Amino acid sequence: RFLPTMRVELYSQDETNRFLTESIESALGGKAAILSMAPVLLDQFFGYDAVTNMAKCGYFDSAILEGSTDAGRAARIGTNSDRKLRELIDIYVWSSVDAYDDESRQFDFAPRNEDAADAAWREIGSKICVFADAGLVSFDYERRSWFCAGRFWQALDVHLEARAREYDALAATATSSDQFGYRTQASHWRSVLSRPTLSTVMVCLQTRFLYHGGQPAFNIYCEYGVRGVARAKGGEDLRAVTMEMRREYIQRRNAGLTPYRNGVLGLQSVYMQARGPHAALDVEDRFYTSPMNVGAIPSWAFGEGGAKRVLNGEYPPLLAFINAAAARVPGPSHPRPTVNNVRNFLSLKPESSAVLFGCDVRYCFDGDACFEDGATWIQTAAPWPRVVPRPN
Repeated sequence: RFLPTMRVELYSQDETNRFLTESIESALGGKAAILSMAPVLLDQFFGYDAVTNMAKCGYFDSAILEGSTDAGRAARIGTNSDRKLRELIDIYVWSSVDAYDDESRQFDFAPRNEDAADAAWREIGSKICVFADAGLVSFDYERRSWFCAGRFWQALDVHLEARAREYDALAATATSSDQFGYRTQASHWRSVLSRPTLSTVMVCLQTRFLYHGGQPAFNIYCEYGVRGVARAKGGEDLRAVTMEMRREYIQRRNAGLTPYRNGVLGLQSVYMQARGPHAALDVEDRFYTSPMNVGAIPSWAFGEGGAKRVLNGEYPPLLAFINAAAARVPGPSHPRPTVNNVRNFLSLKPESSAVLFGCDVRYCFDGDACFEDGATWIQTAAPWPRVVPRPN
C-alpha cells in the first residue's frame, strides 16, 4: 500500500513534481475545497484531542499528556512529512479494523469497558471515517482492510490517464528508437506506481492550504514556514526567505546572550519563557512555561562540555527551564533533554538553536525590569501574549 512517493513542492523545477502537485489539488476540488477540507482533516492528526488520544494509547509521553514512550511511533508534532503521516495512518487503520465486526459487517467504535485507553483507541479508529467521507479511503469488507479508493482517486486517475495519452501521442509520431521510451512512460502513468500515497496527498493538502492563505486552527506550523510560503508565492526562494526571518530573531537573541558566553561581569538575570506547539498565540495556556529566571548564565554553559554539566545539575536554574520546556511538547520526554539537543540550543548557531524541543522561546535580559511596562522581550515571529505575567 505504501508506494514510492513524489515530492510536494512550491514552484518545483521538476515538471513531473509540478504536474502531480497540480493534479492532486485539482482532484481534491481546487482552492475552495482545500481551504475548507484541510483544517478538518489535519485536525484528525495534529489537534489536541487527537494527540491526547494517542498519548493514552501509549504513543506519546510527556508531563502534560499521559502515555509511555514509543520512539518508533511517536510521530512528533512540528514539520509535517510523508513518513510521519504514514505512521499515523497506520495507527488509525489498526484501530478502526479492531472495531470491525465480521458478523454484522459494521464498525462499533463504542468503548468496550471503562478503561481510558480503550475509549481513546476506539475514538482514534472512528477518525478514519472522516477520510472515507472525503473520498480518500474505502473499506474492503472481504479483506478487512482500508485501501486508497474513492472520488478523489477517481478524479486523480483522470489526470494520470491524460498524462499517459500524451506519451501515447508522442510514441505514435516518434522514431522507432524513441518509441520504447514514450511507451514506457505511458505504461508508468497507467500503473499504480504513478499514484502518490495517502500520506503524500495529506502533505500536499497542507502545503496548498498554506499556499492559498489558509490560517492554521492551532499552532502546529512553524510561523517562519507560513510566512515563507506567502512570500514564495511572489517568486522568492522559500528556504532563503525562511532562513532570513529566523536569522533576524537569532541575531537579536545572540546579541543578548553573547556577553554571558563571554563571561562579562555584572550582567542582569535572564528570563526565558517557552511554549509548546499546541499553545495558543493570544493567551497563555497550559502549554506555556512561566517566565523563568535562569540567572546570569555562566560562560561555561555555552562551552564544550557545558550541556553535560547543565544536565548533571551544576546550574539548576537553567536545567529547571529546560525540563519545563520539555514537558510542554507531546512526544518522548524520557530522556528528552539530552546532551546533544541542549548543546545545540546553547550553541547560538542559527541552524540549530532557534527552538528547544519544538518550543518557541522568548528572552529578556533586564532582570526584574522584564516585568515593567515597555520591557524588551526578544521573541519569535509568531504572535505572543501582550502582557507578560510575573513568574510565580
